[in-house]
Amino acid sequence: MNLFKGVAIFIGWLTGSLAGIGAILYACGYLVTRAQLNLLGLYGFFEYSNEHFLQEGAKFFIVLGYAVAKIFLPLLIIVGVISFGFFLLMVCCFRGTARLERSLHTWGDRLTKFDKKIPWRIFLYFLLFLLFMFHSDIYLDKFNSPLLVSGLLYTSPSGEHTVSGCIIKGDEADKIKQWLIEGNTECPQIYFFHLLLYGEILAGALFLLAWHVTLRYRLRFLMLSPFMIGFMLYTVSLPMIYGVLVRPVKYAVIAFGSGDEAVTREPEAFFLLNKTEHEFIAWDARRRRVRWISKDEVKRAEVQRIENLFSRH
Repeated sequence: MNLFKGVAIFIGWLTGSLAGIGAILYACGYLVTRAQLNLLGLYGFFEYSNEHFLQEGAKFFIVLGYAVAKIFLPLLIIVGVISFGFFLLMVCCFRGTARLERSLHTWGDRLTKFDKKIPWRIFLYFLLFLLFMFHSDIYLDKFNSPLLVSGLLYTSPSGEHTVSGCIIKGDEADKIKQWLIEGNTECPQIYFFHLLLYGEILAGALFLLAWHVTLRYRLRFLMLSPFMIGFMLYTVSLPMIYGVLVRPVKYAVIAFGSGDEAVTREPEAFFLLNKTEHEFIAWDARRRRVRWISKDEVKRAEVQRIENLFSRH
């Protein structure tokens, strides 16, 4: 009986966990897709299925996990080696682990007494708050800039901005806009990883430090609220920024033919944006317009390759 009860509890826990994971993937996938459609100027023209949002959410977390691992794995290895070397040095200095443990307990008691006598936590909290304000002053605008770019498919490349690698003279939104129009994928990815490391992760670190510092205070929730709100804003914005800066804008180049006519020639080829039961939704890059083509009019359709939407600007 206990075995069956344990299995039932485990299945219930697993079902709830999978449902929660699915909801997170769906929400992130929706934000990613919504941000890219707004970037291209296609929002409201067609809808995606629930499976598409789940897939996009999973891709987002895969890219995010790879980026975090790429950042922190080398740091963990270095910290691990240094910590192990320091531990061996301390053991040698104290001639055994027992003596080292006694010394650590002594220092722990001294720090506890110091903590009770001097209100260093208040001083550290205000220091963290100043760092948080300085961080927010810089990165709130940086997180908002990619979301200001929209209607990119209808925008012509201009020579107003001078480009030198990833440096463009102008504001942040103009930089991102010019990179994307020119098909530059490296610079937007660098920008995204910069926001992830110095924006999201640093905000999370400040929040965790503030959480630890305010453990003993009655007004802890009020003291933590600025850190928590800032971190949540960055977290919610991250999938949308990914949708603008990192998610590829590559679609199938498709050519249509009707009846005995030949498949559409190369200059007339369209980018297939979406397909429903009744129509094809395609982007005519030469005329810069979205076209709805009924399936009744199409007898032949040929996918030629996958290409960047802005390759024909």
